[in-house]
Amino acid sequence: MSASGEQILKEALALPLRERAELVEQLLATFQSPPDPHIDELWAREAEDRLDAYDRGELKAVPAEEVFNKIKQSSLRFKTTIESQKVGAQELNSSHQMSDS
Repeated sequence: MSASGEQILKEALALPLRERAELVEQLLATFQSPPDPHIDELWAREAEDRLDAYDRGELKAVPAEEVFNKIKQSSLRFKTTIESQKVGAQELNSSHQMSDS
């Protein structure tokens, strides 16, 4: 990743959870092809089926706070993994530079 990409990532990771989620959604949207009416119809049907199942008591709601806490925990684990990979890559680069000398 370029230096500017690294800087953008660093700034994005500092954003509040909801802003990061919105940013991710917007970035992912840039990878999508034009909307497919058939897929939209399938998603609408899926949403209706889930709502019907909820109304019948077959599904229960999960409080938004619980969902956001799980996302935050996952985000922290991801961030820790990325930082560990960066440290490992830096150590690997350092050892290669030392062995090349």
